[in-house]
Amino acid sequence: MVLGLIIIIITNLFPGNLYVQHKKSIDKLVVSLYSENAVLGPEDHIPPFQYNQKLEVYRAILKNGNINGYLVIAEAPSKVETFTYLVAFNPFGQILKVKVLQYRENYGGEISSKRFLQQFVGKSKGENMMINQDIDGISGATISTTSIARAIVEDSKLIMNLVTNDQ
Repeated sequence: MVLGLIIIIITNLFPGNLYVQHKKSIDKLVVSLYSENAVLGPEDHIPPFQYNQKLEVYRAILKNGNINGYLVIAEAPSKVETFTYLVAFNPFGQILKVKVLQYRENYGGEISSKRFLQQFVGKSKGENMMINQDIDGISGATISTTSIARAIVEDSKLIMNLVTNDQ
């Protein structure tokens, strides 16, 4: 019984990569966005940008080997903690979906709403994603909305570099 408790503590101290932590919801999203035959390719090892404390990038690959899109799973800072989010891109670098996988603060969780996140869909190359100009902000979640917008801009620029190199 004590051994099980120690394993839980160790698991929480060393949680592994972000994909493994959220595997079930990510796999479901990959199938719904890309196709039943889509699988994630191996993680691309890319140094994290300024706004991401952890960053994982995958290519959604069909069984025939074609790249069907890209997936970024990352963390961004909120007021005290970080939150985990993902951004799914089509093969041309346009955003298909943004989802907050885990929000750890007591306040600001409204950034998880579909209405807010839907504003990023269709955007690419980091363009037109300024809070309160291109994207409606959320009152009471200023830090988190700014943080996720900055992170998505950087993720979008990264994906455009991958798209360019993959073609």
